[in-house]
Amino acid sequence: IYTLSLHDALPISIHSRSEIVAVLTELRGALLEIEEQRRAERQRIEKQERVAALLAEARTALRERRFDAALALLSSAGEIDAEAPEISPLMERAHQEQAAARLDADLQKMVAGLDKSVAEGDLSAASDLLKAATALNAADARVPAARRRVEQAIVAREAAEARARDVEEKNAAAEELLERGDLQAAMGLLKLAATLDARHQRTVLLSERVENAIKTQEAEEAAERMRRTVDELLGTVAEHLQSVDQQPQSVALAMQKIAQALALAPDHADE
Repeated sequence: IYTLSLHDALPISIHSRSEIVAVLTELRGALLEIEEQRRAERQRIEKQERVAALLAEARTALRERRFDAALALLSSAGEIDAEAPEISPLMERAHQEQAAARLDADLQKMVAGLDKSVAEGDLSAASDLLKAATALNAADARVPAARRRVEQAIVAREAAEARARDVEEKNAAAEELLERGDLQAAMGLLKLAATLDARHQRTVLLSERVENAIKTQEAEEAAERMRRTVDELLGTVAEHLQSVDQQPQSVALAMQKIAQALALAPDHADE
């Protein structure tokens, strides 16, 4: 009863093999699909790791202000995974910080040039650089500070020019007084000029001329006073000598006056 003939069993065996092949084929496809999913997942993880590493390097470059390097790293990360959400904001940040750094460098260069021009006295160039710096970034604290330095330099120059004009005017007036012989007034003006600029060459030379003229004048006045004194003494001697007959002591008085006169003017000894 339980025994089948080969003829009866053959259709059953053929049917079973077909099902097995189909199942095996389905299993093989499922395994291939799983393997492909695993491979894709590995690639995705590797891509994420490479992108993460590039992003970490890019952040480090940004902190160190190496903007070109940061942008290159971000570009490489975008080639690996253009859809990575962190790339775009980091790229924008890198561009912004790079632009700000260039702006800062340009402004610093202008301020340095401005200070150099102020030190050299080229206030026109300093003013031009101040205008350029203001146009570049008026809100930067260095700009108003630079403006104050330029304004102070302008005020200082104007004050120096005013002092120079005042010195020249006083020197001219002093020279005119010197020519007129008003030496004390001339010296007074020159002293005022010296308080404004003690090393002014014209002031120094004029002061020497006036001092020499004052010394000469004082010597002449002293000589004149002595001459008048001697003349007065000699006049007194003559009076005493005329009254010798009436007043014998007049000779002694006359000799005393002569001695005084000779003491004042030895050159009169032969007269």
